[in-house]
Amino acid sequence: NFELANNFSLLFTPSGSGESRVLGTPSNLTAGQSGCIVITQDDTDPVTMSYTSAWHFEGGTDPTLSTSADEVDTLAYYCPTDAIVQAVLLKDMK
Repeated sequence: NFELANNFSLLFTPSGSGESRVLGTPSNLTAGQSGCIVITQDDTDPVTMSYTSAWHFEGGTDPTLSTSADEVDTLAYYCPTDAIVQAVLLKDMK
């Protein structure tokens, strides 16, 4: 829910090997909103992520998360409308 904040943190703790998550369309998008979502892998099995069609990435290609234990990626986003989220993934932030 993008009404709650601009910046978020996700810690992926998988329940099984090769698990995948979907980053859904955020509720309450506001045109002009921007922020970051910090995504941390746990220390065992990496989790992959796909995205709903609200998420738009450079070249139209969904990014791939870092896949090593404890790696941290940052998804920086901007909402040009109340239905689109433009984003770029900054990988393995140290």
